[in-house]
Amino acid sequence: MTKSEFDIVVIGGGSGGLVVAAGAAHLGARVALVEKKALGGDCLFTGCVPSKALIRSARFAADLRRAADFGFAPAHFEFNNGSFASVTDRIRRVIETVGEHDAPEVFRALSIDVIIGTPRFTSPRELEVTPIEGSEEKYAGAQMLRSKRFCISTGSRPAIPPVEGLKEAGFITNEEVFTLKKLPSSLLVLGGGPIGLELSQSFARFGSEVTIVEMGDRLLPKEDEESSNAIERILRAEGLKVLLNAKAVRAGQANDHKTLTVEENGEIRELHAEEILVATGRKPNVEGLNLEVAGVQYDKQRIVTDEYLRSSAPHIFAAGDVTGHFEAGDRRRFNRRRSRWRTHPRNRTGNERAPSRHDPRQHDSRLPDTHAGQPEGGVGCGAVEARFVQETSFLLLPLVAVARRQRPVRRKATSLSALLIE
Repeated sequence: MTKSEFDIVVIGGGSGGLVVAAGAAHLGARVALVEKKALGGDCLFTGCVPSKALIRSARFAADLRRAADFGFAPAHFEFNNGSFASVTDRIRRVIETVGEHDAPEVFRALSIDVIIGTPRFTSPRELEVTPIEGSEEKYAGAQMLRSKRFCISTGSRPAIPPVEGLKEAGFITNEEVFTLKKLPSSLLVLGGGPIGLELSQSFARFGSEVTIVEMGDRLLPKEDEESSNAIERILRAEGLKVLLNAKAVRAGQANDHKTLTVEENGEIRELHAEEILVATGRKPNVEGLNLEVAGVQYDKQRIVTDEYLRSSAPHIFAAGDVTGHFEAGDRRRFNRRRSRWRTHPRNRTGNERAPSRHDPRQHDSRLPDTHAGQPEGGVGCGAVEARFVQETSFLLLPLVAVARRQRPVRRKATSLSALLIE
């Protein structure tokens, strides 16, 4: 077993782990980047990049249907070669193009040791990396990496609800949806959060009959009620069916379609669709890391971190989805920039204060909170969050009433602007 010494070892080569590794290397640290599969992570392969490519195609289809509103003759779209595969083939090409910037040789050119393998802590300051059978990367056995600091950015994966018969009936998640070759004629979507709504709206615009099943009493439960209600009205106007206070009880198969039994407001009903899409949340990727040996506290939802993204082991940091902040890549990249400063070897104590414009603390209220459907998200602290912090006054305006908005808004569009006053 070979042994190596580093200033920082980054575990996970997703959108944020790459930022930490590259940033630390630019600051002069000796860096190792460990990834189990391929650099780019969820953002490149099953998240940000493919979802935005899909949404762009769906938005184009929606605009074609509204050609007359823009002064053109009514238009009807058809998939290239008559197949939905033309859309997912484009997604694959987009992934390949963006992925060129995440190739291992790009980071090795920065003097970063890129290691493909399965990581496991053997002590608080040592990480064993075992080669993956079949990987193109060739190593002479396992490697032992010793480091002054670590950053865990292993991301998350779909959390599958314990619905009877769901596994047997079959379902897809964001990990399979972007490779579909056939457009489902009908789609049942479990979950009314950002991922579920983005994909629901897109597939409805492609022509699928979409039904959203949400356990709560409104969509996007973490958002302000006014925003949730506005988005629900838009989705219903576009032809989507929305079931609220609906719990999935049982899934099954019948002939050439799938069934889902739901309990909606105390009543049992059976839904039918060609495919079921599960978007009921995320769970952190911590299995196999042996975090107990490293002294890192975690639970089923997250690795526990403080405002500096520092875990219960003061030399080990965590950032992104693995901390329970299951958000878009903007938040991951923001977290990694904070983590990068804290993990730099020149910050010896871990308690020194960074310059004010590089405040290393995590301030979520500064970040765009984007839902990439239509309408899109916002920035800052919402009314729901603000009420937990301090007394506030809340002013809600339609965006068309804001004189200095950046671009024209259609008269019939539903867009909101909110102002919080301390």
